[in-house]
Amino acid sequence: MKRAYKWVAFAVCFALIMLMGVKVVPLQDRAIVVGLAIDADDEGYSVAAQILMPSDDDSKSSGYIISEARSETLSGALTKISEQSNLIVAMSHCNLVILGKGVIDRGAYYSLDYLVRNAYLSENALLLAAEGSAADILSAKTAYSETSSFYIQRALMEFGYFNDRTVRTIREFIVSHYTYNKANWLPVVTKRVAQSEENPGTSGGGTESPEGGGDEQYVFDFRATAIFRDGKYRFTLSEEGTAGLAYVNSVIEEGSVTVTDSSSGEIYNCYIVRSSAKKSFDPGSLTATVEVKIKLILKEVLSESDTYAPEDVEPSDGVSALISEKIVSDITEAFERCRAEGVDIFDIYGGFYGKGGAEWRDNGAENYLGRAKLEVKTEITFH
Repeated sequence: MKRAYKWVAFAVCFALIMLMGVKVVPLQDRAIVVGLAIDADDEGYSVAAQILMPSDDDSKSSGYIISEARSETLSGALTKISEQSNLIVAMSHCNLVILGKGVIDRGAYYSLDYLVRNAYLSENALLLAAEGSAADILSAKTAYSETSSFYIQRALMEFGYFNDRTVRTIREFIVSHYTYNKANWLPVVTKRVAQSEENPGTSGGGTESPEGGGDEQYVFDFRATAIFRDGKYRFTLSEEGTAGLAYVNSVIEEGSVTVTDSSSGEIYNCYIVRSSAKKSFDPGSLTATVEVKIKLILKEVLSESDTYAPEDVEPSDGVSALISEKIVSDITEAFERCRAEGVDIFDIYGGFYGKGGAEWRDNGAENYLGRAKLEVKTEITFH
């Protein structure tokens, strides 16, 4: 009987909804935001939205515009974008949010409050930090895609499981904010001028370009990571530290490891088939152990020796030892740099507490981060 009542109640509600009517906003009346850049200063927020423009048949995009507005609050800035465009701002298709340096310094978590609560933004949207202006990144003309938003999404989602970058969604950032140690991070995006006929003297590996840029095209770099604690920005992790963070906290299925044999001068480049890490903890000795299992393919060997004979598949044990040394060094770099700033980036508190429980928390947790030891082990195989 209870089930029958539920179905009757559902039918009544459905009928009421149909009788009242459902208002559908036509596509041409909506500002479909696919990327959002948020900057801040002492006077408030500046918001830039990358908005798709529909074509005449209302089903295809004919390009995009960047709409910008300033206000004391995020909601006020988005309202101004709606007013100046005479369109209803739609955030349901926005899968990228970039936070500028001013927002990071002010408090990244707190600036997201409105978006998460009221703007119908997907919690799976990618979240990044910019070294300077977020709007400058969003408005950059990219070399490999029509829109910067789609280019960055593809770089981080389809090709995001590299060992030289991290990937973070809004949901992951918010969840980490509510952990005990409140350690958090965001990938840092920077733009670099791409080599082209118009810019023959520059390349994607060059220095960051000046503001403006005219018809210059750009590529993006994600090899640095902004580290937070309790919602506040602390410092930026280096490329090596970013790799260490990725080895421990991500499953890597792309990327490469390059090492040099100092005795022979030979350079070995290996492709990462898969890398994953397992953490174990001993609260009694305050020791955290990270075991990295990595499968590689030997891709290239550079040698100046006349007597060099290339390996078929697997290099010597000495080369494997060099790869292991580099992975251990990267992970240690991330741990020690974060520990110096009081950030428990690998959540070793959670590991010790999970093993030792309340007894360890009450008797052995004091200054646990400063006293903890990190052991890194590797298991390297070649495919």
